[in-house]
Amino acid sequence: MVFFTEQLEELRVPAWHDYYVNYARLKGWIHELETSNAAAAAQQFFAELSLNFARVDRFYNAREDDILRRLETKMKAPEQSQDSEMLQIEEEVDNLKSYAEANKEALRKIAKKFDKFAENQKGQATWGDAADWGVLSEKLQPRILSRFSKYRFGNAQRIEQLKMRIRDWKAGQADSQRGIQSLQEPLMRELSDLEAVLVLQPQEKSKVLLFAVAARAHMGTILYFSAATALVAAMSLADIAPASLDTQSYVVIWVTVITLTLLVWQWPSDTVMIGATLFLNICGLINTKQAWGGFSNEVVLSVAALSVVGDMVSHTGFVDLLFAKIIGQPRSLSFAMLKILVPCAIGAATISNTAVMACCMPAIEDWCAKEGYETALFFMPISYIMLIAGTLAVFSTSTNLVAQALLVEHGLPPLATFELALPSLVCTGVALAYLIIVTPIVLNRFRKKDNKIEGSASGQQSGSRSWYCRLQVTSQSLAGKTIRDAGLMEILSSHQAVVAVERYGSVVAQDPGDDFQLSVDDILGLRVRSAAVNQLTDVSGFQLLPLGATEVYASSDRQNRELAEVCLDQASPLVGQRVLEAKTYSEVAGSIVARRVRESPGSSPVAMDADKVITHGDQIILDVPAGFCKSHGNHSAHFLAIHKIGGAEQHRDTFIAYLSGAILCVMLFFVAFSIFPLFPCALGGIFAMVLTGCSSVERAKKAVPLKVVLTIVGAFGLGSAIGKHGVATVLGACLISAFAPLGELGLLTAVAVAVTALGVIFHGTAVVALMFPMCVSIAQSSGIPIHRIIAVLCLSVACQMLSPVSYNTNLMAYAACPAYKFADFPRLGGPLVILVLLVAIPMCQICFH
Repeated sequence: MVFFTEQLEELRVPAWHDYYVNYARLKGWIHELETSNAAAAAQQFFAELSLNFARVDRFYNAREDDILRRLETKMKAPEQSQDSEMLQIEEEVDNLKSYAEANKEALRKIAKKFDKFAENQKGQATWGDAADWGVLSEKLQPRILSRFSKYRFGNAQRIEQLKMRIRDWKAGQADSQRGIQSLQEPLMRELSDLEAVLVLQPQEKSKVLLFAVAARAHMGTILYFSAATALVAAMSLADIAPASLDTQSYVVIWVTVITLTLLVWQWPSDTVMIGATLFLNICGLINTKQAWGGFSNEVVLSVAALSVVGDMVSHTGFVDLLFAKIIGQPRSLSFAMLKILVPCAIGAATISNTAVMACCMPAIEDWCAKEGYETALFFMPISYIMLIAGTLAVFSTSTNLVAQALLVEHGLPPLATFELALPSLVCTGVALAYLIIVTPIVLNRFRKKDNKIEGSASGQQSGSRSWYCRLQVTSQSLAGKTIRDAGLMEILSSHQAVVAVERYGSVVAQDPGDDFQLSVDDILGLRVRSAAVNQLTDVSGFQLLPLGATEVYASSDRQNRELAEVCLDQASPLVGQRVLEAKTYSEVAGSIVARRVRESPGSSPVAMDADKVITHGDQIILDVPAGFCKSHGNHSAHFLAIHKIGGAEQHRDTFIAYLSGAILCVMLFFVAFSIFPLFPCALGGIFAMVLTGCSSVERAKKAVPLKVVLTIVGAFGLGSAIGKHGVATVLGACLISAFAPLGELGLLTAVAVAVTALGVIFHGTAVVALMFPMCVSIAQSSGIPIHRIIAVLCLSVACQMLSPVSYNTNLMAYAACPAYKFADFPRLGGPLVILVLLVAIPMCQICFH
């Protein structure tokens, strides 16, 4: 069943989104009436119903008058009437018709819903304005329908006559100028069937034209895939490769190229990998066990179980408590970095990089605000040290576990639990020293100087987050008042401002001053801090607007709602949607009310939300039901980080927090000393968390990293095909022939460089799965011990430090610090990657015989 709220989201003209009937808010007031029967909710319902009627009418009138003016101008110049502007006018007429019909249907529907509620409320006192809306004993729907004839948007014949006059004029069958003048006269005839359900009919469009437009829009993609297919086919027909490659091998090469391309284009890694494996399985290139055996692999299951344990521990607040106690008041920046980076490294080796990052960021932000340090000096180094420290043990990170699973699957000796510990510890120590010494030099603009952050104004931290939101004038009492007199400047402190004013679809002012005079229905675009967004929800005479398609829910008690600042994971269904079209109700029962902006102060505010596409790592503020942040914790499957804005501090049960930490330590003890296998230990940890009340079964279900598991399983299948059909053997032979003169050190360096380069773009688990067959081939051909080359593989894939999008924690750091530039990551991470590889490769040669 499709609800009308969803239908209305589909029917809206995106550019006019904010001028439609606010159906969800009106429905929210009815819901509050049903639960509380409060007179205040009823008063608010009728007040907003009147506002909606007036807003729709004013907007319709403004757009119709504009169309009439433009059309009259065009008809005076018939030789130019067929140009693009005339086509735009005709399109806007169609949009205006859809606008009128959608709003009439929304008002009819909301009246019907109210009448259904009021059936059991007869005899109540008058609610709203008695002269305007009457008493509950009178049905609201007939009164709504009877009003339509008094408004221009309620008269369907106006648009039809306008369209007919345009057609007649274009055909030369009528005096169009006379027709335009007649339309400008009041037309107040009663409609014959106002109670009929208005259904919007889609415009008939040529399927051939639509296909042509779609093909043109994706011409580059079509040409690329055609060229890739032709190149692989030519290689197969020319027989220029070794005889070990047959037709099936070239199909595997083609699938691999397409897969890597889609990953580069930021397609969801789980979808791409599973799709590639499914294709190979259907084509008979790998059997069912080779394709889907990963689902029964104990190590893959361990990845899922360990992720659940890490999520449960972080949700109890154990990590937050530790960081609050550890940070303290260090004497210097270097000592502060040491006290922060070492616990993060330990957390990455035992819990989860993403969980530790999500938990420590709020504590570090609060500490930096108190001590006057810039968060940019810490977030990027934290991400980098956790990447290296995460290689300490087999269970520390999913890439190590994937390598272990592939060793077992290929019948090779598995790694011992801490076999990677020595080279990992040495690399971690080198990275720690580098970051403490070099970070203040490379990121020198963030250092304190005379109690100010260099490069910032008025001592304000340059990392303070700037958000874009929209506020609409709803009170008639504010008409004619200036922005200052309306009380906004009391909320907007320095570095916060009104950046644009929109009036009925047109921007009438950019960067208006405090003395700009407001009109009812004006929409103000604001650049604010997150705390101000929370204050703007309660400003009298204004209404905070949604940036997406889902309207802001109405409630007379703000305690029923809260604001959540979130950073989007790639798995979020919002990724890839345009901001204006983003639908969030089914996912979070809320709406987008603000989004983080990185634009410089001089950038155009008008384009901030028009065609913006939501991407992985974007930060937004959601208006959600109370308890959302508590139930989701610091992160979830769809959000890399979650942080509540304003409101009371979330209560933490310290006993539960320390108990969860104790359970984690016991689990790690059993794993470290090989008392029990990894998977049973992880499952035991989950059961212990649930039985002791540290978490719940529902929390455990939500924490299962399905995306990671599907990515690993899909990568296993593709890796199997690469190994089975000789592709890995040929690539390994090419690598050996190119680097054999440099000896074993040259081969290991080549593998490390290739893995590091792939890690800039692709998910670490996918890189391990794809490179593993080649590593095995090189080891067998050159005599390098298999564990030595696998250790290089694991340490190299951890060097994802050359881009903010290479790894989740990099992205979280980049999103949290607006002062970071893209180039800061390779500037700090590039030398560190070289340093780590220079240390890691010789250490692997020493430690693995």
